[in-house]
Amino acid sequence: MMTMTFSNWLLFIRRQLLKEFTASKQYLFIVFYNTAGIMAVSILLRLLLVTSQYFAITVYQQLAFAIAIVVAIIGMLVLLSVFLFTVKEMKRRTKQIAIYLFTGYEKTTVLLIYTILFYLLTVVSFVLGAALLWLLAFSAGTSGNNDMLRLILGADFSAWWLPLFFALLLMLLVHFTALSCSICFLPKKTVMRLLSE
Repeated sequence: MMTMTFSNWLLFIRRQLLKEFTASKQYLFIVFYNTAGIMAVSILLRLLLVTSQYFAITVYQQLAFAIAIVVAIIGMLVLLSVFLFTVKEMKRRTKQIAIYLFTGYEKTTVLLIYTILFYLLTVVSFVLGAALLWLLAFSAGTSGNNDMLRLILGADFSAWWLPLFFALLLMLLVHFTALSCSICFLPKKTVMRLLSE
């Protein structure tokens, strides 16, 4: 197995990341799913913060509250789909990972490459989701009688970033778990055969 210097190792990671970004359009869907998931999780966390006021609101506000719950549930399903998509994508690349192993790159390097890639996509999605939620909250804050909507979206801007922060941590955890599980799907027989050649 050939050895690599640290500079060659970084160059390989950079080249592979650029190759992935330019060769695959599926990452646009990943950004879409991540953005939807982050927004939904953030709204769910805001809902948990305003649950105590549920019985002291009007019928229209209760309707907005119920709709927000549905959106949050859909967000949980989006999170699950992100996890399954990540696992499926990594399983599809099993042969490619085996080639990396054959040429001398360790499994940890491959895991690091895809971890960096998916984390970058998640951060981009976080910025998009935060911007969209801020615009929605700003619109709700400047509109009429939408007290519940302002609470859900965080239009009062009281620690509005906190739910987003926890949503980002959750998404990063989902990706890291999915990536780690996917790497383990690489057949041991294939690895041993390639490493022995």
